Amino acid sequence: MYLPNFHIHVQGHITAFHDHKVCDVFDPFSNLEDFLKDYKGDVCQVAIADNAETFTAPIFNFTRCAAFRFSPEIIIRHDNIWITSTEMPYCTNMMDQTNCTDPFRVGMSCLVNGFRSNISKLAICHGISNVRICDDGMENNCKHLSPSCYVHKHKICDGRKDCADDSDENKCTEMTHEKCVRAVGNKSESLPLPLAWLGDSDEDCISSIDEQPIWPTCGLDITRRYVISNDYCTDDFLCLHSETKFIPQTQLCDMVETCGNENGICK
Repeated sequence: MYLPNFHIHVQGHITAFHDHKVCDVFDPFSNLEDFLKDYKGDVCQVAIADNAETFTAPIFNFTRCAAFRFSPEIIIRHDNIWITSTEMPYCTNMMDQTNCTDPFRVGMSCLVNGFRSNISKLAICHGISNVRICDDGMENNCKHLSPSCYVHKHKICDGRKDCADDSDENKCTEMTHEKCVRAVGNKSESLPLPLAWLGDSDEDCISSIDEQPIWPTCGLDITRRYVISNDYCTDDFLCLHSETKFIPQTQLCDMVETCGNENGICK
């Protein structure tokens, strides 16, 4: 299914350009209220210009997971532009970016109002602080890995180079043996997870298995941490006066003062 690109005229009339043919979608300032009286589908609030009043508009299947494409000479909502693209959502709450009817536009899966839904690729890392699509806000869990790289958490250590400087794939040494389907990405592909993602309160796996107490750990109390397997457990050296609470004894006498004074015992 092909979805048209939408352009906004400053007068408020919304027009769709489809295969070089112009099709009027609706005029929000003419007969929209009459149309909505008998309309039984989903609706949302739409604002098409800075400081403009919002109006109620229908969400059609062809507008789900589509976007308004803007150009500099058009007055649009500067406060609601996705920071990673030159497009803006149809609805101010971005609920039109859920339940995509075009599978090629699906970017992730999450709970929306308690129900499992797919989310548009366009909505991932939308950067709008006062808008949450997923119940847990996972669509906006994005990381500045370097000055040139801003990616979603689930694009990190997925075996694909998303950053020009490879910063999303160059620190993936401590990964789980078990794999799961991540919320963002290919739903037919299971991937290992960085150990740091286990038990971090983010449900990174669709199955939520990363937040369950099934993963191998070593140590007790402040030395407790997740490990690749129990075969990796070592004795620990406690750090008394450091932000680092402990180091494995295998790192002692490595000439690096991780604790601040541990190499003194090596003399």
